Amino acid sequence: MKIQVLYDNTIAASGFLPGWGFSCLVDGRVLFDAGEHSEILFHNLEKFGIELEQIEKVVISHDHYDHRDGLWQLLKQRPGLPVYVCKGFSESTKAAIRNQGGKLRVYEDPYKLESDIFIFGEFAFEYKGVEMAEQCLALTTGNGVSVLAGCSHAGIIKMARRVRRMLGGIPLYLIGGGFHLKDVEEQKIEEVIRELQSMGWQKVAPTHCSGAMAEDICKYYFQENCLSLGAGNEIIV
Repeated sequence: MKIQVLYDNTIAASGFLPGWGFSCLVDGRVLFDAGEHSEILFHNLEKFGIELEQIEKVVISHDHYDHRDGLWQLLKQRPGLPVYVCKGFSESTKAAIRNQGGKLRVYEDPYKLESDIFIFGEFAFEYKGVEMAEQCLALTTGNGVSVLAGCSHAGIIKMARRVRRMLGGIPLYLIGGGFHLKDVEEQKIEEVIRELQSMGWQKVAPTHCSGAMAEDICKYYFQENCLSLGAGNEIIV
């Protein structure tokens, strides 16, 4: 299954644009997050040669501008797109999805989006005194389970453990996305990365809010199995 990175702080190929936030296209059909600016999202879609009509479903990881706001222009051009969010998203965001023409789909428990694509939520967290919720994607392929996280505000280990528990018996292949470790002290980062390694994940791909130190520590522990998710990159899982 192919993961095409559409939006990230860094670029992995010439001609793509960077931007604070995250977005990727899974299996050529499922958009996971939408970044902050639709202009960047649309530019990078075009660089990949991806038509808007190819997008069949949208999953938004959490209710923050840098994962959500690129969605609005997309819905204007593709009214009727199903958009999957957590129950804990703000009512204003849910209303905006409806008002922009999206078909709102709200879930609290894990949900099978496709035969091999699952939504895992709802993970509660507090951000600047506000209770919020986040969800991640889990993909099952011949290599095993791969997880994509937007920011992991609730903790990447908590997400990884739930996926492992509910998809037990399947090898753990790749875990990537925002690990939200950019303002975390080195010792704690190392504990998180070592825990991912001890759980049995074969590959990691930290990006966005993971921070440079976390990326360096991942490279130290996972060596060539630490992958880049810069905009323009394609990964097969």
